Amino acid sequence: SQESLVLTSIFRINVTGRPGVSIETLEAETQKVIDEVKRELATEREVKRARNLLLTSSTLSLQRTGHRANMLNRYNLFHGDPDYLNEDLNRYKTVTPKSVQQLAAGLLQSHQRAVVITVPQS
Repeated sequence: SQESLVLTSIFRINVTGRPGVSIETLEAETQKVIDEVKRELATEREVKRARNLLLTSSTLSLQRTGHRANMLNRYNLFHGDPDYLNEDLNRYKTVTPKSVQQLAAGLLQSHQRAVVITVPQS
């Protein structure tokens, strides 16, 4: 998931393991996927699917009155325009497989992350 903030943003990867899979294995497999995204281009289909999921999620969230009010207030506060939604969503329309790869290569560095491990008690 990704969360845009005023001066920065948060990119989060959540991984849930099956019983019996070690934390070390989960971390190693997750790193393999990160390395693949940095090394290889996503397909246009993958980018389109991700874009559609984000646009759908954003649109559906507007059905909740409280969320819609918070969004309008946030846009007004940070952009001076409570009707900034269309411009905000247009960011997703410009994403390409190459831009995903470049962003991943530049930002997904192992020395720039925090790993939080939560193991429920049996």
